[in-house]
Amino acid sequence: PTHDSEKQDEKQLAQWIKNQISRFRTGKLDALQSQQLAQFPGIAERMERQTASQRWEDGLKKLRAWRKKHGDVLPRQRSEDRDEQELARWIKKQISRFRAGKLGPLQCEQLATFPAVAERMERQSYLNLLDGLVKEAEGMDQV
Repeated sequence: PTHDSEKQDEKQLAQWIKNQISRFRTGKLDALQSQQLAQFPGIAERMERQTASQRWEDGLKKLRAWRKKHGDVLPRQRSEDRDEQELARWIKKQISRFRAGKLGPLQCEQLATFPAVAERMERQSYLNLLDGLVKEAEGMDQV
């Protein structure tokens, strides 16, 4: 069932499934209900997927563990260690999200506690400011 179906009963079923998965993720389904829901094709996979907030917390936890072990040296994407590669990709993705304005204030604050990450964020903020000033100056030249 899909939310964009033309059939009202299919839309309602899709919404019900979404609600049940949400209830599962927040611990509001008992074991039997969870087991029964997981029996349907495709539902178990959706139940196991992490939410965005879970992925954020997991990445932040790994970054904190990394700093505890390695100090303020960032993980490398080209490392032979897969965990290091994965964490480096997560950091890169968060900086991309920051650049696009898609990180919340708390997430920005949490990332900024890591000096090497904060430096990259500040550098990008500075570059965005310069870019804005250049565009503004170019606009003045056309007047």
